Amino acid sequence: MTTKQKIKMQMKDTINTVWYFPGWMRSRSDHSDNITSLKRAFPDAEVLVKRWESDSLNFLSARRNADRVARELATKLENMDQGFLSQLAMVGHSLGGRLVIKALSLFAQSCPNKKIGAATVAAAAIRGNSQEIHRAANTLKSELTIISNKFDPLLALGYRSFVPIGIPILGTTGIREPQQGVRQYHIPTTYPLRVHARAPLMGFAPMRLICSHLAKFYLEFLADIKTDN
Repeated sequence: MTTKQKIKMQMKDTINTVWYFPGWMRSRSDHSDNITSLKRAFPDAEVLVKRWESDSLNFLSARRNADRVARELATKLENMDQGFLSQLAMVGHSLGGRLVIKALSLFAQSCPNKKIGAATVAAAAIRGNSQEIHRAANTLKSELTIISNKFDPLLALGYRSFVPIGIPILGTTGIREPQQGVRQYHIPTTYPLRVHARAPLMGFAPMRLICSHLAKFYLEFLADIKTDN
């Protein structure tokens, strides 16, 4: 066994539990297809969908809920055993990615001596220049993985209306300057064409490009990253 293979095996062994935080309007959805992707990314871990109050039709209300749940989650993490935390991976999509960043940032400030195993945010609906990103990365045993897609229409057009012009969105541009403890990936434009998603109308290739914000595309990309490393 090569050194790279040993490191890869050790990294897999450190994650026993995955918490997945879905995005806007997804608290009541069937996430079985997303779980399949997460199990491919973390084959030895139990995957749990952490539903939160995301189903408000008012996006600003849902965003406030995400920030409130992030504060509650940070408090919960403070009271958890370090042994469990070190084997925990948190994955968030869209507003769920925002929730994860904010929770980890708060946790890093309140428990600087505790570490969480890993975290991934995909299509995160949060500013890309936030200091919270740096603090979130500092509380992890491994790197914070950021997955973005500059052609994600829901972020580039929809969420942009809530973010001032000139301010980057993490889910579309990632971070502009390299940061220690952060590794980022940009989804290729045509990547959704390669993914089979069990969702209405996703059998049509043009529709997959239009709906490229769909969590399945990001989570499959995460699984590809984990498989290739």
